[in-house]
Amino acid sequence: MIGAQIGARIGARIGIPSSQTTLSVTITDSQDPVPTQTTYTYTTIVTNTGTAVALNVIASVTADGDLDATAAVGDGWSIEQAGQTFTCTRAALPPGAAPAIIMTVKSDGVDEDVVSTADAIADNASLVTASQTTTIFVP
Repeated sequence: MIGAQIGARIGARIGIPSSQTTLSVTITDSQDPVPTQTTYTYTTIVTNTGTAVALNVIASVTADGDLDATAAVGDGWSIEQAGQTFTCTRAALPPGAAPAIIMTVKSDGVDEDVVSTADAIADNASLVTASQTTTIFVP
């Protein structure tokens, strides 16, 4: 432990970069366009593109206010729902992609474009965001 701390301090002083954690997030819809009154899903992927483990990762997936957000699942994620938003947490994310978060929604009865969003942050990584526009149509 002490050796690692000394190594990090020496590395910082002579310009050797320390391990970095950077997150990316994507959100995609399962179909587009979507007929009114149809159940479909959004898939969110959080990826650690850095070299260090991301700690205390939080992903928030929010359905457009004109959708009925019914459920979300994701292996290894602890998920809680508050209205249209699912807050998904995990203690750590090593470099690479986490298991997908799948949010199930139902379209309403109106011809419109809806925008659902995802964001992710960790104790040692900055906030990143993404959005997906889906066209709802009356068949």
